[in-house]
Amino acid sequence: MRAKAWYGFDSGSGAFHWPLSVGKLAESYGLPEVKVNNAIASAFTPSCLSQVRSTDPNGELRQEPLLSVLRNDGITPHVWTVGDIKWQITKFTRTGADIYVPVDHFHCSDAHKEQALIGIINSLSQVSSHFIVVDDKPSNVGFVASIQDEFRKRSVILQNFHMKLNDPQADATSFYHWLREQLTTIAPNDFQLILDFDGVIADTDGVLFGPAVENILKLLTG
Repeated sequence: MRAKAWYGFDSGSGAFHWPLSVGKLAESYGLPEVKVNNAIASAFTPSCLSQVRSTDPNGELRQEPLLSVLRNDGITPHVWTVGDIKWQITKFTRTGADIYVPVDHFHCSDAHKEQALIGIINSLSQVSSHFIVVDDKPSNVGFVASIQDEFRKRSVILQNFHMKLNDPQADATSFYHWLREQLTTIAPNDFQLILDFDGVIADTDGVLFGPAVENILKLLTG
């Protein structure tokens, strides 16, 4: 699972193909595809949403989903993701992210994530001129940096944040504190937050390497 050798890709677009991936994994273990599909899908629950740590008035440590904390602050982010659309929607709903993010804020492309981002910004720049884009992959963060000058010429400001859920210096808590600092100089009505799903909103790898593996082992040993 960790090597992701079971990932299948569309021969035409090169995009991640969920049914093909499940088929490869099921074949390798000699299991029915539908059971493997359900084993992985059911591993995605609200518990895998990235968490923001804080201390309550009694000094007790508490954790709350980043999406929940943002909602409490009146921020409704846009989701920017790439992959098999049905699979992305499955994760989006099973984790409960759809409770915090309306459907019209969910943007999924089966390929060409960079071009999809430009489309999102172009559309939203009609009402906003300041964007913060968060992703866990250096290449995507670098892409945002590479188009900053182009958009600045149009009076649109782009910022980026490289999320690393396993790094206390760049995890959801650190991002949230960083974001609060940025918002002290940004007009609330002129701001849009764009979050990647896998590795930002949800700890997808943590699910695939943890609960999903456990569910598949139950199929093998049950």
